[in-house]
Amino acid sequence: LNSGSLSVANAYHDILRTSVGHYKKNHISFQDFCLFHLLMAMPDPEVDIAFMLMDRNGTGTITKKDFQGYLASLPYYFDQESEFVERYFGHGQTIRAHQFSQFLADLQKEMGRQTFLHKLKEFDQHR
Repeated sequence: LNSGSLSVANAYHDILRTSVGHYKKNHISFQDFCLFHLLMAMPDPEVDIAFMLMDRNGTGTITKKDFQGYLASLPYYFDQESEFVERYFGHGQTIRAHQFSQFLADLQKEMGRQTFLHKLKEFDQHR
């Protein structure tokens, strides 16, 4: 969680805790549960912005070409022929907005993994 997401989560927690205080101990009303569920289901604006930035053509999908354009802007190495790229973009697949949160989480892990392996390879070459 980043600091923005953490503050939103804390605000939601405060709403829920306050609601519980008005009723029996450890219980909330159905209306309060519905409100809390609605708030938690709202999309993260940071994820929406990231999707729009990666969707270079504004088509509502991220293609392999869009993703490669994004990778070209990165200051570090990312293997564009990796299993990760094949899993998400092989056979003409695209990423839609509702899939993007999971894609972004997986991408973050993959970037860390690939950076580590690339630096390890560089280190081994200089030994």
